[in-house]
Amino acid sequence: MRIAALVLSSLALLSSLPGCDAGTGYYLSPTEMAEIYGSYRLSNGDVLWITREGGRYWAEMRSTGMFEIIPIGAIVFVAKKRNIRLTFIPFDFTTKVRIEGLDLGPVYGQPGSGIEGELGK
Repeated sequence: MRIAALVLSSLALLSSLPGCDAGTGYYLSPTEMAEIYGSYRLSNGDVLWITREGGRYWAEMRSTGMFEIIPIGAIVFVAKKRNIRLTFIPFDFTTKVRIEGLDLGPVYGQPGSGIEGELGK
C-alpha cells in the first residue's frame, strides 16, 4: 500500500514538471530537449520544426501542419492526437539525424520507416 502511494505521488510530482507526461512518466531535461529543438531540412524536401511553447512541445511540417508531441524517451516522441511516433536517431559526429515515423507514404508513422534530416537550428 505504501509503495502504491509513493508511486502515485511521484507521478503527480513528475506531471507538474515541463516536458513530462503523467501517462509516460518521462521527464525530458532542458539540456536533452535543447539537442532536439530547431529546424530539420528533410531529405524529402520538407522542413520539420520542433519547438516549445509553455510546457508543451510541438512539431510542424508544411505537409502535416502543427501537432503536439509528448516525450516518452530521450529521443522518442508521440503525437498527442495523431497516430505518429517520432524517433530521432543521430548519425555520429554530424548534425544529421534519421527521423523514424515521418514517411508520408503507405507506412506513415510506423516504426522502421524514416527519412533523413539535418539540424539547422
